[in-house]
Amino acid sequence: MGSIQGITIERSVLLFEIERRCSFEQCNERNFIGLTKLEALEYTGFECSSCERWNSDSLKQTDIPEWWAEIQAGKNPLTDSLGQ
Repeated sequence: MGSIQGITIERSVLLFEIERRCSFEQCNERNFIGLTKLEALEYTGFECSSCERWNSDSLKQTDIPEWWAEIQAGKNPLTDSLGQ
């Protein structure tokens, strides 16, 4: 018999889930968005699960109170101020 090869599946740890409504009046669908720490650092919005349109958004302290300071510390102030 030959050697057994395993399958490696990389996983990201889900830190939190936020709930947003689609901003398009015709849709207004509830969206549940799960984010890892890296995704939270880069979060600029979401694609609606119903109408598939992009919704610009940002995280607020009330979304992630226990992680807010850590997420803010991980952002680059230079690129944030330039809007990049």
